[in-house]
This record gives sequence, structure tokens and C-alpha cells, in this order.
Amino acid sequence: MDATTKASRAVLAEFARKTLRPYEIAGIGLFIVGLIGTAWLISSISAWWWLLMIVVIGYGLIGSIAWLVLHFTIDKIKPSQTAEQAHAVKQFIVKVDKVADTIGLTQFALILRIVGDVMGRRDRNVLSEFADDSMALKDEFKAVINVFR
Repeated sequence: MDATTKASRAVLAEFARKTLRPYEIAGIGLFIVGLIGTAWLISSISAWWWLLMIVVIGYGLIGSIAWLVLHFTIDKIKPSQTAEQAHAVKQFIVKVDKVADTIGLTQFALILRIVGDVMGRRDRNVLSEFADDSMALKDEFKAVINVFR
């Protein structure tokens, strides 16, 4: 695997983890609130609310399976990295976020474009184009690629 593909995969994996984190926390919070609320309904209103508990637990299981599949996929995409490589990737992601916010590109749109490029294995990918379009990111992405050589 060449250095550009490794760098792109590392950026994709780290960016996906960073983007999914708030949704994971919100999903866990919503599940806990659902469990507590349903338990209160069962104990204070009626035992018929156990039917709702079945639904809440079912959604919790589906969410857990989705979480496992996402993180398994991210772990498979992510190449092994040294501490220096991981640090370079994190710094690059911070700068990409700033530029993406400036041009109005959402995190999900950016992730979808990166995923398409990583899966398509093109020579010219969105990170290279993004870095070339921005003078500040051009040298940063080349530095990330050089760290993976």
C-alpha cells in the first residue's frame, strides 16, 4: 500500500471517530433516559409498560450492533501508526476542519467523499485536491504522506 493511501485511510479513520463521537454519546444518553423513564412507568403506573421496555431494549441492541459494525470497519480501514504519524494525522484533521468550515462543507459530506476515494483507490483523491486548493493544507498533507513513508 502506498503512502498516499495509508495517509488517506488514517485521516478517514480518525475523522470518522471524531465525527461519530457526539452521536455515540447522544445515543447512549437517550438509551439510558429511555430505560430510566420506562422503569419509572413500570414501577409507578402499570406493569403493561414492560412492553415499552422490550422496544427500548431492542433499540439498544440494534444501536450496539451498529456501533460494533462501525468501529470494526473503522479499525479495519485504519493502518497501524506510530505516535508521530497519529499526531500528524490529528493536526491535519484540525486544519481540514477549519478549511471545511470556511467553505461550508459539512463533516458528513467530507467523510463521504473521503470514503469514496479510499474505496475507489484513485490516484487523485479528495484530500489531495482539498490540500492543493488550500495553500495552508498542501504542505500539511504532504507532511502527513511523508510520515507514512
